[in-house]
Amino acid sequence: MHKGLHYLFLLKVKGKSEKVEGRQEGKRRKERNPCGCCKFNFDDGGSYCGGWDEGKAHGHGICTGPKGQGEYAGAWSHGFEVLGVYTWPSGNTFQGTWAQGKRHGIGVENKGKWVYKGEWTHGFKGRYGVRESTGASGKYEGTWNNGLQDGYGTETYSDGGDQVGKAFKNKLFYYGVDSKRNGVGVVLKFERNVLEVKRVSDRVMSLKLEIEGVMLNVVSGYAPQGERVVIGADFNGHVDEGNTGDEEVMGKFGVKERNLEGQMVVDFAKRMDMGVVNTYFQKREEHRVTYKSGGRRTQVDYILCRRGNLKEISDCKVVVGESVAR
Repeated sequence: MHKGLHYLFLLKVKGKSEKVEGRQEGKRRKERNPCGCCKFNFDDGGSYCGGWDEGKAHGHGICTGPKGQGEYAGAWSHGFEVLGVYTWPSGNTFQGTWAQGKRHGIGVENKGKWVYKGEWTHGFKGRYGVRESTGASGKYEGTWNNGLQDGYGTETYSDGGDQVGKAFKNKLFYYGVDSKRNGVGVVLKFERNVLEVKRVSDRVMSLKLEIEGVMLNVVSGYAPQGERVVIGADFNGHVDEGNTGDEEVMGKFGVKERNLEGQMVVDFAKRMDMGVVNTYFQKREEHRVTYKSGGRRTQVDYILCRRGNLKEISDCKVVVGESVAR
């Protein structure tokens, strides 16, 4: 049961003091209900009403938390929950079996917009179960370990994509209309770092992460052999005028001296066998500059494509003052 409901107090019965073990801390006031059951009211507003045996909650009973918030109703065995329903102050519920104060066996958890139906092991989702969304088509059915998806299962996403197979102890974020091909995915060790997931299509998806206070955007893309790949982005870097030592990935017509971010763009192009398209065409500065602020004028946006496709591109320039409709 919820940790806030533990108790230990003395109960006087027929002139004898007996130690009563259960789930509520604090002083109690004993009452006798018409049904013959004992009811104990605690100073923090919680209470217990139900059966007892040898100084412990036994049989059927209802225990509420501080200020009457949170409630377990069901069967008890010598001070521990056995089979019943626990309702948290937030409205989340669990209905199922317990062992030694922890959810264990078979149960159903309603938590926020998710419902889990299946097996539990020592307080955690364990072995096999189904977790699905109440408001969308998101669903996972498969094996679990220590509350995490682990092993073989099928995960269906609210956008229609799915993933079938072995998930291990890491979290797989996946999108694919056909799970056998054309899918994209990202595997993470810690799901809790994920702030946003955008599944654009079965070719592109992105995740926004926060790791030790640093925001990180991860993009996963898939381009079948024979299709052209073009990347356009604000890289916030300067790749430099000139291309000495980097002739294989860029031309001579960049803007400003190279900075750290610009070096990262060049390094990325080398690793991916791509070329920085903007730098191959000699243009007036106004047709190369992509950022203006006060007296500052620089180039921070670049277009990259596969080096083998550079010969297919005949021009690349900034169109000054051109507006677009959305």
